[in-house]
Amino acid sequence: MSNDEVPSEEISNDVFNEDGGDNGCIIENKDISYVINCSKIRQLLSVVCIFIVAVTIAVPVELLRKNECDPTPCLNDGTCFDGVNSYLCDCKSGFRGTNCEEDINECLEDPTSCMANAYCLNRYGSFECDCEVGYELVDGDEPACVDVDECKNVKCANHATCEDKVNAYACTCNPGYSGNGTTECLELNECESSPCVSNETCTDGINGYTCDSGGETGPTCDTGMPPLDIWYIIDRSASMDGPTIEAVKDFLLKLSSWIYKHLSRNTWIGAVSYNDKIHPEFDIGPRSLSSLKLELNDIPNTTEMGDYTQSALEYARTKIEYLDREKRRQINTNLIILLTNGATNVKPYVANDSTIQDKYSHLAITEAAKLKPDLDLMIIGLPHKVALRLVQSEDVNQAQLGRAILDAAKNEWNAMIKAVYQSDRAKLHSNIFTLNYVNELLQLDVFGYISQEVCRLASKRKKLGSRAESVGPR
Repeated sequence: MSNDEVPSEEISNDVFNEDGGDNGCIIENKDISYVINCSKIRQLLSVVCIFIVAVTIAVPVELLRKNECDPTPCLNDGTCFDGVNSYLCDCKSGFRGTNCEEDINECLEDPTSCMANAYCLNRYGSFECDCEVGYELVDGDEPACVDVDECKNVKCANHATCEDKVNAYACTCNPGYSGNGTTECLELNECESSPCVSNETCTDGINGYTCDSGGETGPTCDTGMPPLDIWYIIDRSASMDGPTIEAVKDFLLKLSSWIYKHLSRNTWIGAVSYNDKIHPEFDIGPRSLSSLKLELNDIPNTTEMGDYTQSALEYARTKIEYLDREKRRQINTNLIILLTNGATNVKPYVANDSTIQDKYSHLAITEAAKLKPDLDLMIIGLPHKVALRLVQSEDVNQAQLGRAILDAAKNEWNAMIKAVYQSDRAKLHSNIFTLNYVNELLQLDVFGYISQEVCRLASKRKKLGSRAESVGPR
């Protein structure tokens, strides 16, 4: 330690004198003597060095140091721990920071703070859990938010069932009835859709009907037919129109009714429509005739550009393959019924060039070839109203374009059937139905012929199944 320094220990009973010479004073203690430069003190303080005999009171060092926790810098009831020129705050639960100044948002830090069907509310220093709308808290060892049964205090109409939903309910008419479910449910007349064939008389029942042939058999199938898995593919390209699509839906309802009656109630039906996009209308599965009617009615009558036939075929094929693989419906007759009025047309679209109307037909033909050997295809060629009008035009070029459109469609349909059945040329007559007018769909001869062909397909599948059972596993 240098002579100019004075230790910071306690100073007690010290004596100051000038024996340090011209430049210094001596601080004498019973244990130690120190010399300080009094001349420098004089210069700095402009004071005269005097002799002082001081008697001071000893003070502990810790009392001379500042207590950093007085007053406490810790907020929100945090506990302060003093240190040497420092301090430490121990924060209560819900706070953090140097001085416990930050409120912890438990809702952000841990999204699982609350139970299921509850939401978190951050509070200052804590949080709360409230049940979501439509749920109520049930206390117990493990409190839970459970759905409120709104149906407890609801009375639906006669022949209706209440379905509880989250913060809501729905009154739905029972099968065989129609209405809003809340105030009325009226019995449906299933005979309105004319589900019977030939000259059969329809008798309505609750969620059903019966057909009386009056001695006429009409198209029927042998008993014990395996059920069908059928996809209806409906063209909704720009060349179609609303009335044609409505007629298609009426025809499919009548055909479905006939299949349920004469083949199997276990038949599964699905529908998809298409233009430049694929529109799954309802997935293949079991359904009542009344629900099928509602789902067919829900198919839009709107149209768009594009005729992506190949995409619609691929969609239906993969769906049926899934049924065979995952649902074990391999013994069923698999059938796609395509209802279209023109050839495939994809972007960039074929327009008014009569020489290239079949430019994209190979896409649909290639996809049709993938349907064999266990998936049958039936094509119902609807009238192309635009092309038929063009054919009647006095303009030679317009008439030529109209014929090119019709020829491209027929050639594509024939090639698709050939791709599926190859050498069986009879299928060109049995599996393609070309209509000149939309209303032919519901005429007895056309409808009867289509239904009979469906019956033949089912019979073929039944024979193949029987043959496989007789041979047995190898």
